[in-house]
This record gives sequence, structure tokens and C-alpha cells, in this order.
Amino acid sequence: MRLNPVIRGWSRYYRSVVAANIFSRCDHVLYYQLEQWARHKHPTRGRRWIHQRYWRKDETRNWIFSTPEKQEIRRHNQTSIQRHTKVKGEASPYDGNLLYWSQRLKHHPMLKGTLARLLQKQQGKCRWCELYFRPGDLIEIDHITPKSEGGGEELNNKFALHLHCHDSRHAKHAAKSIDNNDHTLSS
Repeated sequence: MRLNPVIRGWSRYYRSVVAANIFSRCDHVLYYQLEQWARHKHPTRGRRWIHQRYWRKDETRNWIFSTPEKQEIRRHNQTSIQRHTKVKGEASPYDGNLLYWSQRLKHHPMLKGTLARLLQKQQGKCRWCELYFRPGDLIEIDHITPKSEGGGEELNNKFALHLHCHDSRHAKHAAKSIDNNDHTLSS
């Protein structure tokens, strides 16, 4: 129980480097260390008895170290390798290139999670004018169906717009509602 969190943490820390061979080597060394521990704990017992007590066979692996309570030890190579993607040129999370960082990172430190997901979903384009967002653009989140008309807070009911596109969208919506009110008053 005390060893598993250490193995998990160490493996996750080093999973972005070329570590598959090292993980296998660590598992190999750990096997011999556990075997030495078991021999030290039971000096009068033979190797076969120790293996029957602490290791069990599995179809996928030869030996699995487990306690009598069936608590298994974690292997280093159970952690999947995640390759690190290099950052382009002189890019920085603080340079204002929201499109690049929203596609690279799901959670940009300068963006709220919703805006980052919307930029990724919209492939960096404004839903109103269809132009790409550029560094320095002011971006707003708007509801497709307004909350006053029963729209919810789900991601599929939101989209990202330039600030000026957001203003023109609402101005057009307000003008349409004024025209509808004038039409009903004259009737």
C-alpha cells in the first residue's frame, strides 16, 4: 500500500520522456528487491514456498507480487507513455495567441475552460463573421438560445464571438424585436 503511490507518482512524472525501457528495467529490479525482502523475512523457507506465498501467475504476465489479502503491487510499465509535443518557435502561454494555446492545452492559464473548449470546437473562428481570432482580439461567449427563451448553460448552446460581432448580433436581435413590437402595435 505504501509502495504503489510512489511507483505511480514516479512513473507519471517520467512518462513524457523515452521511458519504456527504463520502466521495464525498474520492474525487473523491483522484482529482485521484493524477492530479497521475502527471503529476509522468511530465512528458513525455500524459494518455491516464498514464490507461492507472495507471487501468483497470470495469463498475461509471469509473476505478480501480491499480499495474502490479494493487494497487488503496481508495475512501472502500467503507466502509458505520453510523448511531449514541442512548443512552436518563441510561443508562450502569455503571448496572447489564444488559438494556438487553446488547441495545445485544454486548460489555458489565461482562459476560462469554456472559452478554451469553444475556441477548439470552432477551430479558432468567430461564429458570426467566420474570421479567425487573432492575438489581441476581445472575445465574448454568447448563448445560441438565450437563457430568457429557455436556453441552458451547456457547451452546445454557446459560441465564441468577437466583441464587435457580439454587439452587432445583439443590435440586430434588438432591432428585430422592436420591428415586431411596432408591427403588433399598428395591428
